Amino acid sequence: MEYYSQINNYNFNRKKTNALNLISEIISFGIFENEILKLVEICNSLYIENDYFKNMIHNLESTPIYYIDDIYILEDIYKIRNFLKKYN
Repeated sequence: MEYYSQINNYNFNRKKTNALNLISEIISFGIFENEILKLVEICNSLYIENDYFKNMIHNLESTPIYYIDDIYILEDIYKIRNFLKKYN
C-alpha cells in the first residue's frame, strides 16, 4: 500500500513541477493561449480539492487573452504559482 502512495506522491510532485516550470516560461516569454490551456490541464490533473485553487483555474480558463502581457492573467498566474509553491 505504501508503494502506491509513493508513486502517487511522485506523480503529483512531477506534475506540480511541470506546472511551476510552465508558469516561469509564461512569465518570461508572455501569455499565449496554448500555454494557458496546457497550464489549466496540468492544474486540473493535480486533483487539488481547494475552492480557492479551483476558482483561480476557472478564472484563468475563462478570461480571454488579448495581449501577451495581460495584467489580469498574470495576476492569476502569480497567485497559482504562490499557491502551488506552498501546497504539499
